[in-house]
Amino acid sequence: MLSYKKIDMNTTFKILSLMLIVSVVSMGGCLKKLTTANFDHTTTGEITTEEVDKAGEFSIGETTLTSTLKDELNKNNTAANLVDALKLRSAEVSIAENQTLKNFDAIDNAELYISADNQPEVLLASVNPVQKDKSTISFVVSNNTNLMSYLNGNTFTISIKGKTNGPLQVVKLNVKAIWTVTASAK
Repeated sequence: MLSYKKIDMNTTFKILSLMLIVSVVSMGGCLKKLTTANFDHTTTGEITTEEVDKAGEFSIGETTLTSTLKDELNKNNTAANLVDALKLRSAEVSIAENQTLKNFDAIDNAELYISADNQPEVLLASVNPVQKDKSTISFVVSNNTNLMSYLNGNTFTISIKGKTNGPLQVVKLNVKAIWTVTASAK
């Protein structure tokens, strides 16, 4: 036969309080996950290279892009003032379709930079050496800085600098960057 002990109201209140505290503490991680927005934001653009008539270090080309970050933040239920970090995850440049240039053989190494109004130019990523017989350069991200101030404005500029081993004709390039955003939800 089971026997039950009589528990007084004070003991019951203490047990319930302890259970509530344990529940709240263990939910802390869940609450953070519910109030954090982590997502990728992709930007794309086109760069028309400058003609280079000899080997050397040159600005290969640049493009000014209109930022779509505010729309992406709204879509992910957050806002610019709630962003904790925006960092470059990956970047690549590829030769656009219907170009006479088929590969990056004339480029030995390349660096990808970002700049924006009232912000200094910053090295984002690089590749050395550029692989031969390839029509796409996948950059190695070297910057772990929070770049929110660059993409938060209306426009930002992506530029490519590098060393050529000979002449480089004018060619259109597609540039793609994927940014990781960590923010609090609204």
